[in-house]
Amino acid sequence: MVEASFVTDGRQVETSGTPVRKFEGLFDSFTPKVGENNQGTRIELNFTDCNILKLAEGATYDLPIVQLSLRYVTNQRGRISDRSNWGRLLKSCEEIGHPDIIELLKHRLTMEAVVETIPATIANPEANPPILARAAGTYIWWKVVGVAGEGKSQPAQAVDAVQEALNLLHGKTTAEFSQQALQNQAMRKVQASIFDGSLVSGLVAQGLAVIDGERYWVVGRSR
Repeated sequence: MVEASFVTDGRQVETSGTPVRKFEGLFDSFTPKVGENNQGTRIELNFTDCNILKLAEGATYDLPIVQLSLRYVTNQRGRISDRSNWGRLLKSCEEIGHPDIIELLKHRLTMEAVVETIPATIANPEANPPILARAAGTYIWWKVVGVAGEGKSQPAQAVDAVQEALNLLHGKTTAEFSQQALQNQAMRKVQASIFDGSLVSGLVAQGLAVIDGERYWVVGRSR
């Protein structure tokens, strides 16, 4: 006896993901979404004030915002592969003169989706470059193809990354800290330790911070 309702009609299946294939928009923020046991990590990029330039065939889209969700995948050495969606996006930033995507925050970008039909591959982390395991299918990855409104900025003053981390961590959950730290210029050189959680755990191990419930507190500072 079937006690649940299951869809069996293919005409009721909806297409997942954004139908947008090219757009211009203000790169407002990006946020890591870490799955259980640090698995399934994704980076969500948020764009506002968007001008849609191209859609998937037959699709409609009338919102002024676009959110992209890209997988963040590392090999056994903890490095980002240029074959991953996040790695490809970063390489596209480098190709247009911006080696760090943080430099592009609050800029108006032109983003374009690349649609590829890719055969199945077997993981080989020792290859150069490392090969990720994939099922056969159609994949979409995103690249930055243009930056508008660039101007000369004043050189940033050197800031101690540990001290800045403590300032950001005080009173915050892991998710709140990660969101702010990844968009902080002073934290650029320690991004990898932000993603894998070793930065915060290191601060706790050194006795510089403690955790109470879900929030961290810097030792010696008032709550």
